[in-house]
Amino acid sequence: MSAPSRKGRNVLLAFAVAVTVGIIAYMLFPENSVTLSKPGFDITLALFRTCNQNSDVGLVKVEALVMQMQDQLHEEERQAIGSIISSARAGEWQAAQIDCRRLLDSQVKH
Repeated sequence: MSAPSRKGRNVLLAFAVAVTVGIIAYMLFPENSVTLSKPGFDITLALFRTCNQNSDVGLVKVEALVMQMQDQLHEEERQAIGSIISSARAGEWQAAQIDCRRLLDSQVKH
């Protein structure tokens, strides 16, 4: 066996180990989630429906609702919802919908 092929195998093995460790770490330590207030939950639910329908009109309404209820939302909620709105505004409806779903699912206490 030549030295270059052995080196190639070592690189592949190191890569496989790194990917495996990354997957295990992700599963053991899920990302921190934002705790939504009642208004934040309701807005996120409306945003989920809007993303499901790919509705630009609905998105404008949700943005207005966020502005209207700004004082009732925590900073983390505004940032999380704002990030999802930005994705939807960029036409990334499916990604925004998935992010909404994750945020809503993270509110369920197991």
